[in-house]
Amino acid sequence: MVKRSIWQYSMFQIPALLSVVCLVSAGVVILLEVSCSSFWSRLFLGMTWIALMWMLVLPLDNLLRVRLNFGMDTAGRFAICHAVLWSLVTPLFLVLLILPPLRSSCSTLPPVDQERVSLDWAEWRANIWNEMFFGQLYPPSLPIGSKAGFSFVVYRDGRIQDIKIESENPDLRNFVMSRIESLKDSKSLAFIENTQRNQVTYKHNIKICYPNGNTCGKPADPNDNRDKEFFKRPKS
Repeated sequence: MVKRSIWQYSMFQIPALLSVVCLVSAGVVILLEVSCSSFWSRLFLGMTWIALMWMLVLPLDNLLRVRLNFGMDTAGRFAICHAVLWSLVTPLFLVLLILPPLRSSCSTLPPVDQERVSLDWAEWRANIWNEMFFGQLYPPSLPIGSKAGFSFVVYRDGRIQDIKIESENPDLRNFVMSRIESLKDSKSLAFIENTQRNQVTYKHNIKICYPNGNTCGKPADPNDNRDKEFFKRPKS
């Protein structure tokens, strides 16, 4: 009768296969950053350890009989009890000490099921420009070709601050300032619905194109002032 090697016994092969599966599962959880990966990786590592203890039943039995001269029954019982002991201790250790705090921390994580939101501010910017300048008569003292650059910050509550105006013509600077001040309490400053912004910087240029008329004779086109806000929020 030919004596089989330890690795040829199903009592060694099955636990060995389970240990590999559990170990690979722990690695996959970590690499893919699965939700609450710390919890699942510890759980799979604990299962790997239990499988390894059962895989060692035959090698331990052989060690006790050959190296330490234990009787066959004694060596077998000791090897089995060793595996059973770890099968009981490991789950208790995981359940009482390792997994609860990890599970608790997982429950406080933000939802991972999110939707990408895109809000277009172009029309908001065009409305502000039209209220400031379209159809507004400018002072006759402003020559055609006069230019000014300006910016200001609009806050969620409608406040306008950090006004900056650049122009070589003081009359044009005064005109732009008066138009900015005219926006106070204007509905055009109201932020668009669902925005995450608390303030928006409005920046533009103005050029006098026609005598005794408005700035350049046409309303603002939203396509000329693209401004998209992107953010993520949990799906409802």
